[in-house]
Amino acid sequence: MKRGFGLVEVMVALAIIAIVLCAATRIYVVSTRTGAYADSLTYAASLAHSRLQMLKAAAFDDPALGPGWHTDADNPTQVAGRQYYLAWSVSVRGKGKGVTVYAAWNDRGEAGNFASADALFDSGCGYTQARGYIEALE
Repeated sequence: MKRGFGLVEVMVALAIIAIVLCAATRIYVVSTRTGAYADSLTYAASLAHSRLQMLKAAAFDDPALGPGWHTDADNPTQVAGRQYYLAWSVSVRGKGKGVTVYAAWNDRGEAGNFASADALFDSGCGYTQARGYIEALE
């Protein structure tokens, strides 16, 4: 009777270890990508909300609050080593204005100074939005 492991047992053990290591590597890669996306989304949401508050503080007849699509003159904004592009859409609603601010970044698509919300949506890049309503003061 021989002691120790045979070639078959060693090969089975190595195959199991290889499968476990491949799964662990995949989990690591996915969690790293998810963490990076979460960071980008957090910064983008903060930028969009900040711009919305700036627009709410502006005069009601400010050119930045004119109806239509607007892009930030300071694009791109650098935060934590990543470029973000800010744009907003203004629509007249009753006696006020509805504002939607978008913050986009290069994720899977290419972010830039978009000509419209549809161009942003079609680009495939990561984005978030902040919405608000500005009432006219009488």
